[in-house]
Amino acid sequence: MNAPPDICAHIAVIDDDVGTRQFMTDLLTDEAYAVSAWSGVDDPVTFVCDARPDLIVLDLHLGERFRAWDVIDALCGDGSSVSVPVIICSADAARVRHDLPIFHDRGCVVIEKPFDLAELLDTIRQQLPVERPPRDGAGRRDQATTPD
Repeated sequence: MNAPPDICAHIAVIDDDVGTRQFMTDLLTDEAYAVSAWSGVDDPVTFVCDARPDLIVLDLHLGERFRAWDVIDALCGDGSSVSVPVIICSADAARVRHDLPIFHDRGCVVIEKPFDLAELLDTIRQQLPVERPPRDGAGRRDQATTPD
């Protein structure tokens, strides 16, 4: 069931870098999305199950203890495509290019870091089950790019 249009979409940010998590949280909050950011401590699969987001922004590398593939596999259930839209944001260009066909088969969208903010925000809007426009006066930072 889709949320009413006046309710903002809920986005989960899963990245092992504290600075990136904070940047993404600030950006998405400014765009009027509800954001849950993974702490980097607990299992990211449990985090996703508890958060129940409308969309996930997922880094490919999650430190030494966790793997992004565990999140993707858990969301796929039967091995087909993900049940929640996933945008993979990674600076590991070689790994992204190597795994791109698998990501696409699983229904994931990939954006390489550093990414253009307008591209990220447009991709989020396209991937959400119901488009929810940002609130009026929201801080628009989509003319810049992110650092590595």
